[in-house]
Amino acid sequence: MGLPLVASLAAVVSGLLFRRVPENNADGRPAERLQTRPVPAALGVLLAFLALYHFLLWPILNHHFPEYGFPPLDLAALSASLAAVAGL
Repeated sequence: MGLPLVASLAAVVSGLLFRRVPENNADGRPAERLQTRPVPAALGVLLAFLALYHFLLWPILNHHFPEYGFPPLDLAALSASLAAVAGL
């Protein structure tokens, strides 16, 4: 039941970090290859995920499932990620 969700999340994350570039093979047939996106875009995605987890997902999970003890993000992790994005 949860496996299609995991596969779709992996596809979304890989789509944010990689892009498909059309090109031609040596014999002239069309093909595609994966090219990485620029580093600032990847760090921006990481920062957006960390902020989403910290401000939205973690409070909801902690409220509804307190017995699992989901760890909160340290504010130092958020500020270091923001500094890395701002430095590039």
